[in-house]
This record gives sequence, structure tokens and C-alpha cells, in this order.
Amino acid sequence: MGLRFGPSTPSKRSALGDISDGEDPSSGTDADGRQKYQRLSQETDIPLGKQTTSEWTIGWLTPALMFASYGIALIIAVAHIVLFICLKGKPADGPNRVAHQSYVITASNFLANGFGAFLRASLAFAFTQYLWRILRNSALKVSTIDTLFCLRFNPFLLLDGAAIRGAPILVCIAALIWSVQVIIAFPPGALTVEPSPDAVSVSKAVVPSFNASFMGNGSGADAAIMSLDSLWTLKGSDEIFPSSTLLGLYPPSLQRLAVSVMVNGRPNDMVSPCGANCSYTLKFEGPYVKCTSSVRENFNYTYGNGVLPRIYEGILERPYPKASDVTPKHSEYHFNTTTLSNPSAFFPDDFTVAVTSETHICKPLRAMYTMNNTYVNNIRNLHISATPIERLVHLNPDGVSVPGFSTSASGAVEAANGGPGYGDLPCKWSEYALSWYRDLNLMNIIGATFVPLVGGYTASPHDPKTQLSLSASLSAGPEVLYDLQWADNGKNETALGAENSTVIAYTRFNSAFGQHSNDAKAQAIHAQLISFPTLSFKVTEDLLNSALMNVTTSLINAYGRWETSTDVTNRESINVYVLSRPINLYLPYGLGLLLALPFILLGGLALRHNGVSARDHGFVQLVTTTTASSKLNTAAAGGCLGGYENMPRQLMDMKIRFGEIVDQSADGSSVVRRAGFGAEDEVVPLQRGVKYGISG
Repeated sequence: MGLRFGPSTPSKRSALGDISDGEDPSSGTDADGRQKYQRLSQETDIPLGKQTTSEWTIGWLTPALMFASYGIALIIAVAHIVLFICLKGKPADGPNRVAHQSYVITASNFLANGFGAFLRASLAFAFTQYLWRILRNSALKVSTIDTLFCLRFNPFLLLDGAAIRGAPILVCIAALIWSVQVIIAFPPGALTVEPSPDAVSVSKAVVPSFNASFMGNGSGADAAIMSLDSLWTLKGSDEIFPSSTLLGLYPPSLQRLAVSVMVNGRPNDMVSPCGANCSYTLKFEGPYVKCTSSVRENFNYTYGNGVLPRIYEGILERPYPKASDVTPKHSEYHFNTTTLSNPSAFFPDDFTVAVTSETHICKPLRAMYTMNNTYVNNIRNLHISATPIERLVHLNPDGVSVPGFSTSASGAVEAANGGPGYGDLPCKWSEYALSWYRDLNLMNIIGATFVPLVGGYTASPHDPKTQLSLSASLSAGPEVLYDLQWADNGKNETALGAENSTVIAYTRFNSAFGQHSNDAKAQAIHAQLISFPTLSFKVTEDLLNSALMNVTTSLINAYGRWETSTDVTNRESINVYVLSRPINLYLPYGLGLLLALPFILLGGLALRHNGVSARDHGFVQLVTTTTASSKLNTAAAGGCLGGYENMPRQLMDMKIRFGEIVDQSADGSSVVRRAGFGAEDEVVPLQRGVKYGISG
């Protein structure tokens, strides 16, 4: 049967259709000459004696699509969660990446949108079934029904009061459908890409180190080159004479290194030998001192008229043994320091000050160093510890005998000035000679570090209350003064300050190390010799060993003579996938599925009660359910052109319901009844099992 939309004219009812009075069905104009339209259907497609009826069946397609869509949404949510869990911690770039970031983003958005599409589809099926359940049970205004049909396409209709009052649950389903679009916006953001230092690899690598025993191939030439001392020998002689023990000379370059390290207060920087982010640990033997201390508190120190108190004194010495003495087993070198601190009272009558006197006598040892180097973005974090082993062996100032050290018949490395040369073949090193060579290098580090600390430092008591320096030329009167400090005069042309060029005032042994002032007023007062900066020396075993460790580790990079193989841990900073916001993944999916489930079950229950499945916004669904009521047809005639502006007010306010149309003109003998939308007084509830349709 063909359908077509067009204008109609006043007509009279006939078996073949509507024919206007005075019309010629075969002509193109009526009796008055007006344009007329050919009837679209001259007869029905239903043969006489036949009937067309609807069946009471819900079928399998609608419930299958409704529940399958929900199941697919659930599977997609689980797949998205599993994907993110599998990607967590995996490289996002580099050669070992599991997937390109753009692919992961695309897959994540695809899964989230797929979840939303299938969940909305499942809710849409439930919405339609429940909508038609409402239309069967309640008589609603046409305007309200129109709003209910449009809830899924216009979110502003969710605020319609009539819709909320007439079908609150249906409005909730529509609101959830609209909310799904918001829900799916969160899961893709749960996985982020962040830098991670957790990519760890351990490998063997050659790194700079220190080895006091290393002498190359053991020849005289290599031993002389690798030694920190200057080794002397006579041509053809087996005796080795070191400059440090023979002449008391320590290498100037090593002393300069020690001074720079102590003045800086930390070891010199070293470029990473293993990359920007790595770490390794070294163990080697290094220098160490063990000190005995004595402290005298409230010691009255009298410095007399014309002199100043010597608040620090440092001595590095080796007592020469008497001729009858037996050669000692260990080195007799020792470093002695005396400091005066905490000047508590000054007695002007005899220039006496009460102080705390502290004396240290330190002997050199050999210790096992453990040096942990950690580099983060090429910045080194260094941690050193030392465990004492034993005292250094006796470093005989008369030298040690090593056969083959000097020129040999098989070949030699002659000195450039024609002097004695060093043998180029491995020497015959005795056990003592090997220990002597090792400990000689360690003693050179100790000597080069402590020689700049040798000397003295004079300072005058300073009264912070009167801003008066109590020197020999400034008398404080007969009054006894308390709670004093040492005035720091610095290095100048007078007899004040450092003696023997000691640098102790510029190191961490000075409590004022690193303290600077930009106070212009204080500097002006200082210039007038009224107020002085203060200082206080503190020498301890820990500070001395800290200085030795800093110098030794700086020696590694400065000299570059020693290497060793060790395990290096590399931490490659790469971008990895991080499940940084898991709540953004679990909560939206869980909440969406949990809220949708009761509505979908409600849709399935409505489908069961309806007895037939409802199609979603199809033209056939509308045309088959709205053509049975004469009152509805009459009310809708005024808006036959369509458009919201043409909708008659009578139609919009008319209450209708879907049910069995009551035909008051029928005699009740027909076995086929008609179902559809009709006015309240036109319909009665549908009866399950009854045939509805049309009879021929």
C-alpha cells in the first residue's frame, strides 16, 4: 500500500475512499477548475475475508540487544582496566616501549567511547520498554508524552516538571544516559606518562680509583712514576731514597691540592665515569690518623706584656731515633696540635686569661675506605667511611733496598739530565719493600694535608660587651672581665694572626668557617679597631680524618693514575606509564555499571509485562499505534503539516493512553480488536492473549 503526504479536499465516504462532490476521479481539476490530487490508494491491500493481527510475543532480538549491550559495556570496562594494569610501569618510549603513546591514547579513548556507546544503547532499550509500560498504565497529556519521547535528545527537558511528575523513573534513566558522556571522560586520564628512575641495570665498568700499592709493572721506572713521593737512587744502587723522609719535602702539587680541598671544605667534583644517573662503590686503602687527647679546663694562660696568646699550634714531626735504638716496627711520625678555646676570664694585672687547653697527638694509620658514589643528573653525592687497619710501617729515612730498581744491564730508562736512571724490568720487591712503598704514598697524603696546618695562630681576647680587644697595648684596667672571645685579626703585616703561613683559619677547623657579613656598620667599626670578628679553633680526630678522606678522593680525579673494575648500577630515567589516578578508572566504570543495572532490569521487567517489544522511535511503531482513535485523529488534524508551531492546543492538552480502542458502533461479534492510542474514554487496558489488528 503506497502512502504519500498531500492536501485533502472536502469529501464523502465511499468504499473506494474519499471523493469530493462533483469531482471526476480521472481528471486533474474539480468542477470549479481547482487543482485536485489523485487518490493514493483506491483499495486496501487486505483481501476480503482475511485479517491482520499482532502477536503477543517479546521475541528474542530486543532483550538480547538490551542485555548484550550491557554485557559488552562490562567487558569493555574490564578490558580497559586490564590494559592500564598491564601498561603500568612499562616504558612509554625508547627501544623497549610496549606501544607508542599515540596508540595507547587512541585505544584508551576508543574503549571509553565504546563503553559509553554500549551502555547508552542498553539504557535506551530499557528506556523504551519502560516508556511504553507507562503509556499503557497512565493517561498523560500529549505534551507530556512528547516530552518523554524527546528526553534522550534534549537534556533541557530533564527539568520539565510535568515529565518529572508523570514519569520520575524514566527521567532518571534519561539523566543517566546523558551522564554516561561525563563518566567516560575520566578513565583515559587515569594513566599518565611520568619519568621514572626505576630502569636499573648492573654491569661491570672501569672507573677511577686509588691504589697506594700500584707500581705499574713493578720496575723502577714505573714505581717512580706511580709514586706520590720523589724517589731517588744512585746508578747501579739498590737503595731508594724518598724526598719526604730524607728531606722532609712533600710534593708541592699535592700540597696545593690539599689546601684547595680544605679551603673548599669538601672534595673536588669529579665527572661521572658511568653516565648521568648511576652509582658504584669502591673499596681501597687510604690514610688515617688515630689521636690521643688531653683537655685542661680553666687553664690560666699568661701571655705577658708585648705578646699575644697563641691560640693554635700545629707540629708535624718524626723523632730521630738514637744510634743505639732498635729500628721501630711502625712509623714514628705524629701530628700534634694545641688549641686554646673558651676564654672565660681576663686578669689585666699579669695579662692572664683563663682558657680551655686541648692537645692532640695523632699517629698515622692505614684504613680501608668505602666510597659510595651516586650520580643524579651528573651531580655527585659522595659518602665516605673508613675502618682503621693498622699503623704505617717504619719509613726508614735511610731508604730501602730493592734489587733492580736502578739501571740494569738489560735496559734502563735514563734520566734526561744524564743522572741515575730507573730500571725498566720488574724489580725484586720484598714484603717489607712493598709495604714501605704503599705506606710511603699514604704518608705523603698525610704530610701534604697536615703541613699547611703546621704553624701557629695568635689572637687577642675580645670583650663583646665593651667591643674592646685586650691586646698588650690596650689595658682593660684593674677589673676582671668574663665571657670573652678570640678576636680574628686575619693575616696582616703585624705579628697578629697566622704564623708559618698556616691556613687553618680558612678551613673547617675554624668555627667561623663559611661565615660572612655584609654589615657595613660592623665593617666600619672593625676598620676603627673597636670591634673584631671572632674565631675559635676546634681540632678533632674526626675532622682530621675527614680532611684526609676529602684529599684522597680528590686525588683520584686530579692525578688519574689508578683504575679498577667494579659493578656499576645505571638508573636510566625513562618515561613509563603510571596508573597515577586509579580512582578515575575504577569509580566511573563501577558507578556507571552499578547505576545502570537496576534500570536495565526494570526495562526487562517492563518488557515482560508489556508482552511485546517496543521499537525505539521508529515510524512504523508510531503509525501503527496512533491511527485507531477518531478523537485523536480529529485533534491532530490541525497540525497535519507538522512543526511545533502548528500543534493545536487541544491536541497538546488532550490526555491519551495506549490500550484497547472501544468501538461503540461495533456489535461485538468480531474476534479481532484494535489497539492504539486514544482518549481516556476511548481505551480500556489491553488483555493478554486477545487478538488485536484488523479484519477483512
